[in-house]
Amino acid sequence: MSQLNNLFANKVLFYSLFVIFGFQNAFTQTIHIQGGTTFSTFKTKRIYSGKEKEFKTENATGYAFSVGVDYKQKNYFYLSSNIGIFRRGYKETIVPLSLGDEDPNINPETFVLEMHVDYLTINTLAVYNLSEKSSFIPYVQMGPRIDFSLTDNDWLQSHKLMLGILAGAGLKYDIKKFQIGLVSDYNFDFYKVFNETEENSLIANGGRLQTKKSFNTFSVQLTLAFKL
Repeated sequence: MSQLNNLFANKVLFYSLFVIFGFQNAFTQTIHIQGGTTFSTFKTKRIYSGKEKEFKTENATGYAFSVGVDYKQKNYFYLSSNIGIFRRGYKETIVPLSLGDEDPNINPETFVLEMHVDYLTINTLAVYNLSEKSSFIPYVQMGPRIDFSLTDNDWLQSHKLMLGILAGAGLKYDIKKFQIGLVSDYNFDFYKVFNETEENSLIANGGRLQTKKSFNTFSVQLTLAFKL
């Protein structure tokens, strides 16, 4: 299975590079790189007996880096295609309750559990400049993305491929042929990382327990662009 996953990842990478940096090369107006930090939590929702209960982990930090091209610019609007890598995950503080149960005067040591997943990500965004009256240009962006997990984790099950939307806003500054800026994005996933319904006679009212797990991820990145 891992060989099939690697083969699929290589095909996705090859065709994506061809589309982004080959076909669009004739229309490219700007080349850019960006990098920064991701912030993510892991949300678990359990549904049983007609009731929902939600659990959230602490924020975990990761990284993001990508390269891309901007093209098809018309007035305040243009397209941007990018390929890169990013990390997301979760952090949870574990308290061994059994020690505290034995003696309430004991303050048990806690430990932090962290899980991370690295992704290859590809996206094409529609970008709209809110103003171009000065060297400072605020903008918003949104578009489809595809992520392929580069990490082997059993808790991810078979969801190595993630489809979703990337949406965000930023500010860039023009310096002749260059642009520098700051952008913040949110990753909206089309489906849960983990979604399972369990039949169990010990569960009241129907014996059905549904568990859904999903990431909440956003990033803050610096950008550097060169106008052709």
